[in-house]
Amino acid sequence: MRCLKQNVFPKSLMVKSPDNSIRSIKAAISATRTFIRKRIRKATMNLEALRSRVCNIDDILSVIALNEIRSDIIEFLKHREQFYYQSSKQRQARKFEKLLKHSSNNKVQQTENRSNKHDMNKIIVNLSDRLLNPHEISLLKKGLNFNINRHKLTPFNVIPTLEPALNILPNDTANELRNKIMNTLLHQKPHNPNINKNEYYALKQLREDKTIIITRADKGNTTVIMNKKEYEKKAKEHLQEGPYEQIKEAKSRTTFNKFKAETGKHLQSLKAKLGSSLWFVLCPKSCNPCRFYGLPKIHKNNTPLRPVVDYTNSPTYNLA
Repeated sequence: MRCLKQNVFPKSLMVKSPDNSIRSIKAAISATRTFIRKRIRKATMNLEALRSRVCNIDDILSVIALNEIRSDIIEFLKHREQFYYQSSKQRQARKFEKLLKHSSNNKVQQTENRSNKHDMNKIIVNLSDRLLNPHEISLLKKGLNFNINRHKLTPFNVIPTLEPALNILPNDTANELRNKIMNTLLHQKPHNPNINKNEYYALKQLREDKTIIITRADKGNTTVIMNKKEYEKKAKEHLQEGPYEQIKEAKSRTTFNKFKAETGKHLQSLKAKLGSSLWFVLCPKSCNPCRFYGLPKIHKNNTPLRPVVDYTNSPTYNLA
């Protein structure tokens, strides 16, 4: 019973979760508690059986033994019963204390692991000349993947983004969807803000500061703040030293269109093998240039940049 109250489970009855999902952990704990209850029920039944056996022996002794001998036997049995009861009680108490100690050590270890993981994932490295105030640090600790809740979505921001898709549909269906979307936006419930006013102001200040650049590190989820001039200098040095060729701005659009046409022509020759659906997916829809950026290697001296080329929306993006 103490194990159930203290949520301390013996190893022999503990069920391990196959994964770290909340549902699996709850199911494993529930199964473990069920096994403990069955063990308690079994022990209770054994005690009841022993008590009934003692009563039967007492009845037999009352018939075949004299009163003096019977009293001596009963006293001896009570003495042995008390001895075994105390020894068993002490043994179980030691086991329970050991389980409690082991459980507390595990909880401390889990807390340390969580704190270490939290510190590693939310660390900030400021390499810029800007001094960050506590509100800016609190905002940046949330990470670059943090999504700010909007109080409400405005129709002027949502409807225009959906118009290209709605124009493909028949007029009646498109108008019906527009009305449903508008009705949903007008009756939406306001979201609770997940950052305070000071963090909103800090976000505005960081956005307006054109002398810094905020990015993630090459390894881990570390947020890095660098001087923009230093970042651009290192990026230009890499482009000058690497096997890159600069295209004149006047010929850039022509080059991109030519690249798109060649990619489409090659895919057109493979249309019979690819099939219409796959060909349509792979066929380039845009001819935007690739985007080059660098991730600072904060674990190395002088913080070099790791070059990254983003092919999103490029002619060969769907071929990757």
